[in-house]
Amino acid sequence: MLDFSRELLPNYDEIPENDLPVIVEPNLTGVRCAAHDIQLSVNDVFKQKTVAKFLAKVRKLVKTLRSQPYVNTFRKDNSKNLPKLDGDTRWGSSYEMVNRIKELQPCILELLPANLQKEYNEKFWQTVDRFVQSTFPLYILTKRIQEESLTCGTMYLCWKECCLELAEIRDPLAKQLLEALQKRQGMWFDNPAFLAALFVDPRMHEFDPPVLSANQKEIAVRHIMVTWKSLRTLKGTSSTAASSSPTPSTSTESFARVAKLLTNNRQDKPSDVGEMEKRIRKLPLEISAPLDADVIRYWEARKRIDKELAEVAIIVSQLPCTQVSVERTFNGLGQILTKTRMRLGSLSLSTILFVKANGKLFEEHYFQYDL
Repeated sequence: MLDFSRELLPNYDEIPENDLPVIVEPNLTGVRCAAHDIQLSVNDVFKQKTVAKFLAKVRKLVKTLRSQPYVNTFRKDNSKNLPKLDGDTRWGSSYEMVNRIKELQPCILELLPANLQKEYNEKFWQTVDRFVQSTFPLYILTKRIQEESLTCGTMYLCWKECCLELAEIRDPLAKQLLEALQKRQGMWFDNPAFLAALFVDPRMHEFDPPVLSANQKEIAVRHIMVTWKSLRTLKGTSSTAASSSPTPSTSTESFARVAKLLTNNRQDKPSDVGEMEKRIRKLPLEISAPLDADVIRYWEARKRIDKELAEVAIIVSQLPCTQVSVERTFNGLGQILTKTRMRLGSLSLSTILFVKANGKLFEEHYFQYDL
């Protein structure tokens, strides 16, 4: 039987109010969804008159091909895919629409009458080729950032690869897309949590010029230190150095009140805070990890050397940089709550959705037992 009684987190409802951990410096922050930023960047370019006019012309051609008598040709021949229309919410569908008619160009030229061939002339097909070539790097970037467990470092590397590839394409559309991406880059680098995630990423150490400026590194270090202090508080670690002091002997037990007075007058800053900050600042001096390295696994392995530093680095690295998982959950909800299953209770619905959204977690922790 599946055992759902295991608790991955402490039940704070059963802890007395006075014993609950208090975070002295609460710091809640988030990062803009990278997938949404890419969508907005592309939309800024696609709204321009030239590109919008071209896409409208492509949609007109696709609608013609999806109507009679042309649609019968695609239905009878399974080797030819039916031209597809794009949607308003995903820019990638526009790329797929244009790329599909590029693949079907020989067939389309055979089907179209003379008057339409004159409208969709050689200049039009050259524009199709340029559009596909210029938008392909962004299409690949959009697919990459939809991966599960995407870290901010991996997202930045994918974004950087896309920018470098766009810079190599000698086309006005590619230049406009590159400028639109770089314009929104500042929104990520203004976020302390994002800077901290890049700071602890071992793949970022050897870039020239550095990924983070000196000021950005200082912001990242401060954010990591705040995260580390909050983690210590939640773990119940004392914020004073009293725990590391030697046990008083019997000869000093008579000075209990004096000892209490001295303890209250001690500084709040523990002696190990400076040591932790030194270890964090030394991270950029280490040898850089391969670009295909798994950051989480890297820090899991580092726990054997420095467990405390590795734990805070894992927390900082796991900052979600997209809302793709949320969108997947909404899609999963639509598959569960259908027109024929509208009488599901809230508890049943939430339980089914929880199992569906955390399938891998159940495989790792529960499916090893007998069902």
